[in-house]
Amino acid sequence: ECTMKPTPYKFPDNDNILIWDLPGGGTKKFPQETYIRTMGLRYFDCVLLVSAERFLEVEANIMKNLTHFKVPHYPIRNKVDMAILGNKRRKISAEDTITEIRRDMEQRLNGRRVYLISAYDLDTEDLDGRILYDDIMERIRNDRIKSDHVEDREN
Repeated sequence: ECTMKPTPYKFPDNDNILIWDLPGGGTKKFPQETYIRTMGLRYFDCVLLVSAERFLEVEANIMKNLTHFKVPHYPIRNKVDMAILGNKRRKISAEDTITEIRRDMEQRLNGRRVYLISAYDLDTEDLDGRILYDDIMERIRNDRIKSDHVEDREN
């Protein structure tokens, strides 16, 4: 429980977009059963689910509910650079580390795409930080275009 209350941050390169850092779910203070309702996740434009290790039951439940409410969401495995560094000491290549993390995460999510990143540097070679950024921006652009078309039809 690092984050204790929802905290907004401005999105890099765009002051019109906010990223909300929310408390983690599945804790005593924020139980899994009421987390989505308490945090209002079904009303977000999109949700980034970030884990530094594995996705657990709480994340799987959140993704299931977000899918039900048609909220775009992005499963993200952060700190991959640290895993690469740790495995390097054990003579495991960066490529093998990335492959193993991706296979494990996607298996846990029934083949769903997982973005592997280092939050310190979105451009870390062989990771998905820049792809994630581009996918989020594309989603926002498309949603705004759809929203503009709906407003045009209503006027």
